[in-house]
Amino acid sequence: MTNLENIMKKNNWELLNELIKNEIINLDYAVEKLIKSKDAHYIYNFAKYVENAPIEKLTDAIIETKNAQYIYMFARDIKGVPVERLTTALIDTKDMDYICSFAANVKNAPINKLIEAIVETGNVVYMYLFASNVPNAPIEKLINTFIATKDAKYIYKFARDVKGAPIQKLADAIIESNNAYYIYLFAKDIKGAPIQKLTDAIIATKDGEYIYEFAKDVKGASIEKLKTAIMTTNNGKYIYFFAKFVESEPVAQLAEALIATKDLESIYGFALNIKNAPVAQLADAIIESNNAYYIYKFALDIANAPIDKLTDAIIATKENYHILEFMKGVPGVSIGKMIKALKDLEYYSILINYTDVASKEALEIIVDIIITTNDISKLKNLNFYLKERLKNYETYQEKIELESLIDKVNLALKNLADNDWELKYLITLYQREDFEAIREHREEFKKLFEPQEELSR
Repeated sequence: MTNLENIMKKNNWELLNELIKNEIINLDYAVEKLIKSKDAHYIYNFAKYVENAPIEKLTDAIIETKNAQYIYMFARDIKGVPVERLTTALIDTKDMDYICSFAANVKNAPINKLIEAIVETGNVVYMYLFASNVPNAPIEKLINTFIATKDAKYIYKFARDVKGAPIQKLADAIIESNNAYYIYLFAKDIKGAPIQKLTDAIIATKDGEYIYEFAKDVKGASIEKLKTAIMTTNNGKYIYFFAKFVESEPVAQLAEALIATKDLESIYGFALNIKNAPVAQLADAIIESNNAYYIYKFALDIANAPIDKLTDAIIATKENYHILEFMKGVPGVSIGKMIKALKDLEYYSILINYTDVASKEALEIIVDIIITTNDISKLKNLNFYLKERLKNYETYQEKIELESLIDKVNLALKNLADNDWELKYLITLYQREDFEAIREHREEFKKLFEPQEELSR
């Protein structure tokens, strides 16, 4: 490696300049070696830092490298360069990033020639970058090709970022895209956008989310038209959001449209948060779903909910957990009605689980019901719950009452244990082959072998 090459490799251009000025290194020799290297980095820096560098020769050399970055930097930073020649060389590289940068940053760059190269690609991103970054770009030369891409994202960005953009023309293009998100953004963000035309366009998309967003965020939007449109989308979430965050009147029509979607979360939210919501109508929709969770939540949280109807509905679901939660948590529930219904359905496990919060009167009824089952396992389970509650009694009177009920259950258990004579009697009759007596007591003996209901805590 020569000393000249070593200096260039170390990027010590100021030293090289001094050596050439002082005729320690011959300028012509240095240029010849430089051109032979075909290294764009060396050629560019030589032209930039060495006094009296032969610009024409170095221009030929930088063009010969076909390196877009250094052709651009050469044109941008070196005084007296032939910009037209460098423009042609850069276009030939087809590097659109540097073509855009050339147009934006090179003094006296031939913008029309560069924009033609960009348009020829048909690339929406580079057309946008050119128009948004090049001062006074002749956007009329690319706008038709740009719109023809039908790229909603960049049509919106062009309108937002390009000075002097033809807003009406771009609005027509965004409408034609039928892209709800960018129609909404165009109307919200673009100054001078034709709001009424965009309102009709967002409605035509039938997109519930962006019809709602449009109504909420776009100044001058027709709320009445958008309200009518949201009700036809069958999108429960955004019908509810429209009522909550935009406008809730006419509440009955919005509720009717929401009910048709069968979106239980939104129906519940509507009843909870919308003023003058038709609670009875919404409750009927919840009841019809037979969804125990939402029946329970509706009864628990909604003012003026029809508790009696919801009580019947929660029982009809046959879901033990939510039935129990309903009994424990819903204000105004008729415990007596629920106990009777659960008894009739033989949902004894729910009744037993309820004893940890039941009132004195309810406890007494439940104990009597479980005793009548004559089921030892149920009575033992009931006994367990009563004893657990006794551990946390609040008043002395409650302690006495619980102990009395526990004694009652224990007595029932003792009686059942003593009354196993029926089974012994049956065995004796069978041993005697007294089948007539067995037939005579058939119904009593059948009860000994009926399957026992499982209890779940």
